[in-house]
Amino acid sequence: MAGGIEPPAKRPHSPPPQAAGQPERFSCKEEEALRAALYPQIGQLPVELDWLKKKLALSGEVKRQLVEAEQPRISLRRHCALVGVARSGLYYQPVGPSAEEVERMRWLDEQYTATPFYGIRRMTAWLRSRGDVVKHTQVGRLLRTMGREAI
Repeated sequence: MAGGIEPPAKRPHSPPPQAAGQPERFSCKEEEALRAALYPQIGQLPVELDWLKKKLALSGEVKRQLVEAEQPRISLRRHCALVGVARSGLYYQPVGPSAEEVERMRWLDEQYTATPFYGIRRMTAWLRSRGDVVKHTQVGRLLRTMGREAI
């Protein structure tokens, strides 16, 4: 060549060396065989998961007990997704009725026994006549909690 610069010599093409930690490369036939073996398994997983969720029609408390927070191989997020509970539900501590609510429920039960035809608003008026500051929505919730309903 003129000018003294020659192009680099052509080398035969060889695959780049395998880096440590990289997945092994397969030939086309091996890859097709692997896909043929794995695709049915992948398709079966959602079917099994749906079946499991239908069979595990459990209460929220039981589902929360199924989540193993100390399981190292499955994350807590995945555990919750598999069982069907929200992560925030794991940390919820239910609070029982206050002493004031228990006392109101006792009064409502006594009055309901005497006058089962009183509705929510009339029960609210009765509690207010006793000097209790209460809204009809709270009285309705307490009566529903106790399973009481006007005749």
